Amino acid sequence: MKKLLLLFLMSALAYSLSAQDVIYTVTGKINDQTTSIDSILVENISNNTRILFGDLPDLPDYNINLTQKAFWGATGIKKFGTNKSFFIRQNTPGTMVIVCNENQPARTNLSVFNANGQEVYGFKNRNISKGQAIKISLGETGLFIIKIKSELGIQTFKAMGSPFPKARPVYVNITGQLAAVHGFKATKAALDDGFSFSLGDSLRFTVYNSKYFAAPISFKVSRSGSLVFNFNEKKGTFTDPRDKKTYKTVKIGTQTWMAENLAYLPSVDSSSNGSETDPRYYVYDYQGNSVSDAKATDNYTTYGVLYNWPAAKAACPSGWHLPTDEEWKTLEMYLGMSQSAADSTNYRGTDEGKKLKSTSGWYDGGNGTDEVGFSALPGGYRYSNGNVYDLGSYGMWWSTAVIGTAVAWNRALSYGIDKVFRNLNNRAYGYSVRCVRDSDNEK
Repeated sequence: MKKLLLLFLMSALAYSLSAQDVIYTVTGKINDQTTSIDSILVENISNNTRILFGDLPDLPDYNINLTQKAFWGATGIKKFGTNKSFFIRQNTPGTMVIVCNENQPARTNLSVFNANGQEVYGFKNRNISKGQAIKISLGETGLFIIKIKSELGIQTFKAMGSPFPKARPVYVNITGQLAAVHGFKATKAALDDGFSFSLGDSLRFTVYNSKYFAAPISFKVSRSGSLVFNFNEKKGTFTDPRDKKTYKTVKIGTQTWMAENLAYLPSVDSSSNGSETDPRYYVYDYQGNSVSDAKATDNYTTYGVLYNWPAAKAACPSGWHLPTDEEWKTLEMYLGMSQSAADSTNYRGTDEGKKLKSTSGWYDGGNGTDEVGFSALPGGYRYSNGNVYDLGSYGMWWSTAVIGTAVAWNRALSYGIDKVFRNLNNRAYGYSVRCVRDSDNEK
């Protein structure tokens, strides 16, 4: 009986889901102020499908409708018809006529959006008086949303387009005054990997802004809701006072990382010259001892320096440090890795490595998405036999954490794997270094 009741409840929930659109209102904020979002990625972790809405217009919020084949509505309006400044006089396929109902002229903004979220027409600060009509010809098929904002509030109207007016895609006339028609914006679903969803699926929303980053939000589908993304300042620079080299930096959650491999090179060694206890500095494939010659190589410019562990521990500039094993875990879990996976060894997680890897430079199409601006590059490594390996295929990085006197924890990324590798290796190996900013120096 309990199983039958549970089945009935699940069926009822599924019916409710199918009978009502599931809409998520997405809002971006910086210091509690609303900001626009460049694009929104929706991933269904349960069935490995996704869709990306790119090149979004400047709006206070964005409505993602999962039920209607995952389109986004750009009005940002949750309630329809709450303000009565304008009313519909005609609403037929291809034509909508809206009439002003205000006694005093209303300074009015109007936008027309199609079902893909493209703003196909708009005007601002037009004085519309009582009795004046706004006639909108919709010269292509599909659903349109008309948004009107005046001093007294916001209204939205739904309209159907039709090719029969044979005008421009959107043509607006205000009581005989011709309004200029704006061109289409480049809003589109740039990536659509067959997105679909069911009740109980695990979704992950990630939003993008060219200057800022916000943590993804994951949840299970049950009903409509609101998602607020708090952006952090994403990119910056730091100049190392020791050699005047400037590094890109990126804030990821509460941490600020260098977005490039460290290139501090006080001396340089042949890869055959190894040590577990004394500092050693290597540049991939350079076998001399001239710092200036080593710095002139392409490998130094692109990938920085390979350090044995004693050198890595002291290599970061003042105000920065070699990350601990726990700080690497904090980064990984920020990207979605579970605590249990972070604590384990070898390749762990799901796609956190892909998110860390740069979008180019990896062998055989093994590039990443660089979702947080970490821009990990495959700088190869020095092995215990004194040889260097896998430039372009693997990147290896040290942490401060050690076990015993000979090994230390490290991280690795591979061109063919989306996960992050965690293991212990001999301190004589030569790995890259990423510095993380000291907490008391956070700005």
